[in-house]
Amino acid sequence: MPVKRPRNDGCQTETSDPAPIRLSVRALAEFACEGGDLDTGGSLSRMLEGSIAHRRIQASYGEGWRSEYPLRRVLTAPEISIELYGRCDGLYLHGDEAVVEEIKSTLGDVSLMTGEEYPAHWAQAQIYAAMLAEDEGLSAVTVRLRYVCLTGGEEIFTRRRTCQELRRLLEGYIAPMRNWLVRLFQRQNAVRESVKEMGFPFESFRPGQRRLSANVYVAMRDGRNLLCQAPTGTGKTAAVLFAALKALGEGLIERVFYLTARSTGRQAVLDALELMRRHGLDVRAVTVTAKDEICPFEKRDCRPEVCALAKGYYDRRRSAIEEALSAQIMDMQAITDLASKYSICPFELSLDVSENCDVVICDYNYAFDPRVRLQRFFMRKSMSGLLVDEAHNLCQRTRDMLSASLYSKPIAELRRCIGREWGRKAALYRASTRVIRSMEDCCQSEREQTSSPNAPDSLLEAVRDFVIEAKSAFDQPLACHAQLSDRMFECIDFLNAGERYDERMCTLFERQGQSNYGVTLYCADPSAHIAATLQKVRGAALFSATVTPMPFYRDILGLDGEKDALLDIPSPFDPANQLTLRYPLPMR
Repeated sequence: MPVKRPRNDGCQTETSDPAPIRLSVRALAEFACEGGDLDTGGSLSRMLEGSIAHRRIQASYGEGWRSEYPLRRVLTAPEISIELYGRCDGLYLHGDEAVVEEIKSTLGDVSLMTGEEYPAHWAQAQIYAAMLAEDEGLSAVTVRLRYVCLTGGEEIFTRRRTCQELRRLLEGYIAPMRNWLVRLFQRQNAVRESVKEMGFPFESFRPGQRRLSANVYVAMRDGRNLLCQAPTGTGKTAAVLFAALKALGEGLIERVFYLTARSTGRQAVLDALELMRRHGLDVRAVTVTAKDEICPFEKRDCRPEVCALAKGYYDRRRSAIEEALSAQIMDMQAITDLASKYSICPFELSLDVSENCDVVICDYNYAFDPRVRLQRFFMRKSMSGLLVDEAHNLCQRTRDMLSASLYSKPIAELRRCIGREWGRKAALYRASTRVIRSMEDCCQSEREQTSSPNAPDSLLEAVRDFVIEAKSAFDQPLACHAQLSDRMFECIDFLNAGERYDERMCTLFERQGQSNYGVTLYCADPSAHIAATLQKVRGAALFSATVTPMPFYRDILGLDGEKDALLDIPSPFDPANQLTLRYPLPMR
């Protein structure tokens, strides 16, 4: 049967076979060998160090070696085709001699490793080797794992695999993934059929509602952004959601993200989906709730050695995800109940479930905040559709996401604790002192608040040194470990804001009495960041009852004045019912 699939331009074409599903080698390896703990602590700060370690090893390769070598292979089956792709860290190929190397960084003592600790690492290297053997017609390939300790030292483990062995290994890795993808593909077809047959969930459209819905559909179809002003009572939620789902049913987009400014806004979306479900809609939806709100523990500590829900998370999560496939709407309570059943982290479960959902309902920050955005969806271009509710809030919310503040008083409190336990000569104590003194130097003005267009370079350097020492001390016993964790991640956020510092930002200095100083790296104009995020999705609709004047909101929300569209829906209510009161208020 011919299958419709979207081209890059969003138009549709008939083809006898569905397009291959793209799958990275790393994702396949991790799926095939899934297991272990949920490790969230320190991952942000280790990413840069890990990439530096990779580049250092690759720079030391001798003649005949190649780095980041691309490999690609299409695996066909009666039900589905998979395009397997990736870049192996190191490749040596000379005649019949071939070596594939995978580099992994760690903070652990590599001299204690046996090479059997991480099956997924071997799987990744062996998949690359199998692809290489097939491409080059090799009889055997040497597979090598190189573990690099970020604090010094490395270990190399080697296996020699024949071409036949590599074929069998690859089939063993791909078989469970193929079965999983077939299941998802069948589910996707069922979703699209249900959406195509679904009518509008009310007897008729309200005034302006059909126009709003039609324009949202066009934005998704044509890959554009729409800014819409529609008064309260227009029925915005149902209109925009209906249009986006229709685009989903036609394969124009792969997923709908509905972003809300407040948690109370999610219920309206869930109510609309429930109403559509009664009219035949068959989609999966999930709400992503903030980690602090959904965590079942009074005091949150996500380290696997402390949290039983993080310990062994990947040993238990697949069963939970498979059970979630049979549900239609996974709200906060449903996620909490499912996570409790399998004793896993509810927040991480909601993120994992979202990968197999058609509608994801979440806060603005999961798309726009560099610290917590869903990297699996917003790090690169996708075919998602974005719906942004109460869009008049997005600019200020994004300013807050891109800005970062430090205050000297909390750092001084941490320093006192360090001094009591480790003494004043401890490296972390002295690094804390340098941060405090640098903040005092920045805030020497007699005025309580001052500002500067320049980044505080000396403070950023002191903060960078503090983060280095804090990371070194992170796993050591300390009574105020929670304070250390909070201050370290505040400083990392501050450094990240410093990395983004440009002409759109300024520095605010604040004095609170004689003992507390504050420095804020403030993003005055977030429009470029919002625009960059919108470019990562297929199309977006930003809507609100109050975005006047619309050209102003268009500009501060990063929309393109020529390509993107503005839509102003008039009020559906009788003007005769309006009562205007004039009352003098001091606006200063």
